[in-house]
Amino acid sequence: MRKETIVGVLFTLGVSLTILFRDYIFLVLPSFGIPIALAYIERKKNILSHSKLFDKDTLLIIGAIVGVTILFNYIADPRLGLLLLGIIAPVAVAMNS
Repeated sequence: MRKETIVGVLFTLGVSLTILFRDYIFLVLPSFGIPIALAYIERKKNILSHSKLFDKDTLLIIGAIVGVTILFNYIADPRLGLLLLGIIAPVAVAMNS
C-alpha cells in the first residue's frame, strides 16, 4: 500500500470517528498513527540518524515558541499567541522568499 493511501485512510478514519461520535479523543488515531506508520514504512532508511537534531533553525523555532507562550501567558491566553504565531510566521516566511 502506498504512503499516501495509509495517511489518507488514517486521517479520514480519525476525522470521521470524531464527527460521528462527537468526541475529540478519536483525533489521537491520526496524530499517533500517521507518524508511526510512516516511521515503520521508512525504517530501513534510518532517517533520524542522518538528521541534525539541534541545528540553528530548530533552536530558533523552539525559542520563538517559548517566548511567545511566556509573553502571552502574562497578556492573554497562551493558545492565542501560538495561534497567531502559526498564522503569522508562515506568511512572513512566504513573503520573504
